[in-house]
Amino acid sequence: MFQRKSPAKRSAKSYQEEATEKKPRAVKRTVIKENKNFATVISPEEINQKIQERAYEIYERRGGSHGDDLSDWLQAEEQIISELNSNKSHLN
Repeated sequence: MFQRKSPAKRSAKSYQEEATEKKPRAVKRTVIKENKNFATVISPEEINQKIQERAYEIYERRGGSHGDDLSDWLQAEEQIISELNSNKSHLN
């Protein structure tokens, strides 16, 4: 008989690399962020980096358990976009 092997535990770095490889919903528009007395433009790459960092923070807060990376990414994406849009509304 064959025995199933349990999956190997992944390091935090492999989790971060996998999150980078995933292609979630594309953020195509540029977001304006308020910065004291003037507005700055944030590129889609910068937004993606912020989402990646937040997803990793969420992963760490969950205790580093694997298997929920997509949920972490989507939660982080929602939080970052919401924060950026909140800052943008203060400009109007």
